[in-house]
Order: sequence, then C-alpha cells, then structure tokens
Amino acid sequence: MFKDNSVLALGSNSLLKLEKFLFKPVEKEYDFELFLEKGSLSFESGKISNLSPEDFILKTPDGTVAIRGTKFAVKVQ
Repeated sequence: MFKDNSVLALGSNSLLKLEKFLFKPVEKEYDFELFLEKGSLSFESGKISNLSPEDFILKTPDGTVAIRGTKFAVKVQ
C-alpha cells in the first residue's frame, strides 16, 4: 500500500521498479511511475489517480499505460 492508498500486489517471480513516487497534496505535487519488467501485478489506484490522473504511468517492455482511477491486472511474458 502506498501513501496515497494505492494497493499493488505482485505475482511470484515478478520484477517491478518503482521509478517515481511523489505524493504532496498540500503542494499539489504528484508523480507515480512504475516499470513492470516481468511477471504480473494487480493494482488498485488511490488518490493520485483522482487528483492528478496524468501523473500515473505504468510501463512494460512492450508499451506504456496511463491509468485513470481503476483496478487492473497486467502480465508481462
């Protein structure tokens, strides 16, 4: 669980890099960037996706996904 109440669960043998995480609501500063190199994850977005959805990015070797307040699962082969 992250400070903004986002929840992430990794599958076995997954490799995830937290590239950026900034959550300063008083200053209105947000940044959340993840890179899933391999494996799987499930994610439920928290306050960042509501306050500043353009600042949440999930990257994989095959592409980049912008998330707008939702639950999702991703698998990288």
